[in-house]
Amino acid sequence: MSKAALSATDRMEAAVTEGLLRTEKPALADWMEFFKTVRVHVYIRFGLWDELKQLRPLEDGRLYCVTNVMRHYGRDIAHAATGKVDEADAERALFRRAARLVPPERLDFPNRIRDILLVAAAMLDGEIEYRRGNYAESFGRLRDAVALEDELPFAEPWGWMLPARHAYAALSLEQGDVEQAAVAYAEDLGLRPTPKRANQHPNNVWALHGYHECLVRLGRDAEASIIKRQLTLAAAEADVDVTSSTTTTTTTTPLELRQHWLHRREVALLDVREKGPYAESHPFFALDATRYVEYHAMTIPGSRSCPGGELLYRLFDAAPDPATTVIVLTSPDGAVSSANVEHASQAIAGSSSVRQVLHLIGGTAAWKAAGHALDAEPKWLSEPIDVYKRPYEGTGNAEKDMQGYIDWEHGLVAQVANDGVACSRVSTSCVSRRHRVG
Repeated sequence: MSKAALSATDRMEAAVTEGLLRTEKPALADWMEFFKTVRVHVYIRFGLWDELKQLRPLEDGRLYCVTNVMRHYGRDIAHAATGKVDEADAERALFRRAARLVPPERLDFPNRIRDILLVAAAMLDGEIEYRRGNYAESFGRLRDAVALEDELPFAEPWGWMLPARHAYAALSLEQGDVEQAAVAYAEDLGLRPTPKRANQHPNNVWALHGYHECLVRLGRDAEASIIKRQLTLAAAEADVDVTSSTTTTTTTTPLELRQHWLHRREVALLDVREKGPYAESHPFFALDATRYVEYHAMTIPGSRSCPGGELLYRLFDAAPDPATTVIVLTSPDGAVSSANVEHASQAIAGSSSVRQVLHLIGGTAAWKAAGHALDAEPKWLSEPIDVYKRPYEGTGNAEKDMQGYIDWEHGLVAQVANDGVACSRVSTSCVSRRHRVG
C-alpha cells in the first residue's frame, strides 16, 4: 500500500516535468502543477513526518505556487503531529502567506486550488488547536474541513486527497466521543448518506479500523463482527500496520495482531506472529474449517480442508501422529475457526495424542498480512461436495437433462400462476401477505 503509493508518486512527478509546466499555450501549469503536491498527501497518510519536515519550497515560487503552499501544509501537519506546536504555528503563517500567491486560474479541474486550500486551512487549525487542548475550537474547525470537502465538485483524483472525516473521527474517538466518531466513520464508508457519494470510500482500511473500534466500545457486537471481517480482508492488502484512521492521533491504539498469548478457559488463541517459535517446539497440524470454495481460494501451506460438521469427527484422522501436540484451526478471517475451537477442544478431551486445539487470530488473511506464503495446491481430507452444479451437469446426458430442467421451470411458473399467489418482495410481509400474479 505505502510502497505502491510512493512508487506511483515518483512516476507521476517524473512525468510532470518543468518543461511541461512552462508550456504557455495552453498554460499547462494551471492544469497540471497540482500533481506535484500528491507526495505531501502520501507522506501524511503514512505518517512520514521526517520526510515531510525535509520538504522545502521550490525556488520558482510563481511556477510552483501550489507545490510550495502544500509543502508548508505538510510540514505544518508534521510539526503538529510530533507535538511541535510552536513550529506548527510558524509554518501555518508561511502556509497562509504562500496561499495568497496562488492565482485563481490554478486548478485541480474542476476544482479551484483556492477552494481546496480552504479545506487545508481548516485542517491545520483543527490539528494545531487539538494539540493545545482547545478541543471545542479544534473540532469546530475539523467540522468546517468536512463541510468544505463535501462542497468540492467531483474530480479524479479527489480535490482533497485525505478524507477530513478520518482525522475528525480519530480525534473524536481519542477524546472518548465514540458516537460522534462512529457517525463520521460510517459516512466515510458509505454506510450513512453524505452530501456527495464521491466522498464515500467503501471498505477503506483506515475507516474500517476506526469504525470497528467504535462498534466494539459501543457494545454493538453484531455490527462489529461484520465490520471485522471486512477489516481483516482490507488489512491483508496493506504493507503497514494500521492502528488508526489517521496518523496524527496522540495515542497508540493496540494492534489487531498482538504479539502475545491470550487464554479463555482451556482454549488458547494463537497469534499469527507467534506461529514460528511455537511451531518449532510443538509440532502442529493446521485444519481449515471453512467451505471448500473458500479454502481453495486462500490456503495456509500444509493445511487440510475440514469444513462444517466434518471438523469434529475428523480431528483424529487429521493428526494421528502422537507427536502432533497441537491442532491449529483457521478460516479466511478467523471467525469460523474461533467459533469451532472450543467444540473441537471438548471433542479431544482426555486424548493423549493431541494436547491443544488453537485457532489463528485473524485467520488466513492475517497469516498473509504477516508476510507468510499461501499454498497454491489445496489438500482435502475428503472429496469436495459443496460446489454447486446445475441439474444437467455431469449426468452423462446433458442435452436431455437440460431440457427436463427447462420443462420443470416452465411448469413451476405455470403452477405459481395457477395458484395465483407469489411473494413480490423480500421482507417480513412475505410471511403474512399474498400478492396476485399479474
